[in-house]
Amino acid sequence: MSDRPTPETDDIARGNHVVPTEWAKQLERERDEARRKLNNLDVTAIHSCHNECQRPICVLRRERDEAREAATEQFIAGGKAIRERDEAREALAKILKNE
Repeated sequence: MSDRPTPETDDIARGNHVVPTEWAKQLERERDEARRKLNNLDVTAIHSCHNECQRPICVLRRERDEAREAATEQFIAGGKAIRERDEAREALAKILKNE
């Protein structure tokens, strides 16, 4: 475990505390490290990945986009099929009306 200072925990430890000081220090260090990593992220990289990127978030985004595209194609095909059905019904109604 790192011996880096943990000012918040050290301040609390001088008074009454509920959790073991070492555990609180570890949590404080982990939180600070997570914040540093988050601050160092290049947010533009999230939006400009290439299709070959294998980061889980990029894979999920590609799969989402593919599913949206497939759903859109199905929606369009469904609309076309409905129009064709309606046209066929109208044509059949005209034929039956003329008999």
